[in-house]
Amino acid sequence: MADSIFPSGEETSSVPVFNTISNPSGAEVYDPIEKVRFELHTPEPVSIHPASTDEFPFPMDSAVRFSTTRIRLPKRVEVNFWSGKNIVEHFSPDGVLSRYLIENTI
Repeated sequence: MADSIFPSGEETSSVPVFNTISNPSGAEVYDPIEKVRFELHTPEPVSIHPASTDEFPFPMDSAVRFSTTRIRLPKRVEVNFWSGKNIVEHFSPDGVLSRYLIENTI
């Protein structure tokens, strides 16, 4: 059975819901406002855990964390990878991966 995380502890109509998925392995985010699901595929099953939103440089309702050696995005979307308040990497839909210099260590 997949793990589910409702950030407030209960399912609500406006807060994203995070689940693990098994075929393929990874995590899924459901945005109830936009009514879209987005998957992050991983080579091995992951366990998701609630994470703090305090370090994001902009308002964020919820976050999760998990460990993996690789993430595959099945859809072409723009993605930012963060470490604290610094962007570590930026991936654009045109396939360009840019690395950013950061002051904090990862």
